[in-house]
Amino acid sequence: MQCGPVRYQTNAKIQAAAHPFEHNVLVQPTGFIPTRSPGPDKRLEFQTLYRELVDDDLRNDRIRDDVVDAVNGGRSPLVLTERNDHLDRIEERIVGKIAHVVTLRAGMTKKQRRAVADLLAPSLAGRAG
Repeated sequence: MQCGPVRYQTNAKIQAAAHPFEHNVLVQPTGFIPTRSPGPDKRLEFQTLYRELVDDDLRNDRIRDDVVDAVNGGRSPLVLTERNDHLDRIEERIVGKIAHVVTLRAGMTKKQRRAVADLLAPSLAGRAG
């Protein structure tokens, strides 16, 4: 398949030099300990482990507390998870604790995505076009 000529190329090092910002990793131990012994099938083992992480109420409460603290500190946190059920659990904990919660998930319709984009977009009313 022909897509045409390359119009622009970059890489992470070039972008980091052009737009520098500080990268920090904050490790926050949660005390999570898996309840099951590792199985022979690594794929199933991963799924089981992830299920236990999703079900860990103390860990989910810690995520909620970190989000609330970030918002109260004037920041706009972004919480990423690949599981919709985990997203639901975190959202349930956060709603009511902070003023604005916006949730994006896989499988949203175009109309749903547009509604979220409208919530996130700054108001353009009164601006000259």
